[in-house]
Amino acid sequence: MTYRTGDSINDRVTILTKTLFRYPCLYRFLDSVQAKYPGMTIIVADDNPDDTFEVISKEKYPAVKQYKMPAEEGWFAGRALAISQVRTDYFVWCDDDFVFYEESDMEYMKFSYRGQNMLPVNMLPVNSSTGPINCPDNTKNTKHI
Repeated sequence: MTYRTGDSINDRVTILTKTLFRYPCLYRFLDSVQAKYPGMTIIVADDNPDDTFEVISKEKYPAVKQYKMPAEEGWFAGRALAISQVRTDYFVWCDDDFVFYEESDMEYMKFSYRGQNMLPVNMLPVNSSTGPINCPDNTKNTKHI
């Protein structure tokens, strides 16, 4: 069941992520989505403990819906929470270290698979010349989509 109407990418797709101890990566991810798809709903399942939890600024990120989970609840619980909040036809799951570039094209994915019951997508780097971007904390390399 969907609750949005319209045919724009923002009306049809929600972006989901889960984060734990990786706010620098998360903010870079949010900035990249906001630059490429302004106004697109982003759902963040956040299971950071209270002493490290940060409220995401509604002024800077008005389309972000942050859901505070119990501390370190886990990836599967975060995924279930995020998916339960989707109100669009499609969602795209991204790790919090993904980065969208100008060449990223979710419109292509949406229209290529319209009418399918499942949307199998493997996102690959579109700009491998820049190489990986390291998160400024103790995390793995950023995935480029």
